[in-house]
Amino acid sequence: MTKQDMNATRADLEKLNGLLIRALITKLEKDEATATDIGNAVKVVTSNRVQPVEP
Repeated sequence: MTKQDMNATRADLEKLNGLLIRALITKLEKDEATATDIGNAVKVVTSNRVQPVEP
């Protein structure tokens, strides 16, 4: 397995971001989201610089 094989593709990151945002929305709707949840979601989405997509 090469280093390239271990890296996520842009499509992988977009799908992951979509799942992350979905999970955060679910937590927000149930009033279960913490500041850490929100901060982590913001950090991942902004650091990857990809648009979330539906999984």
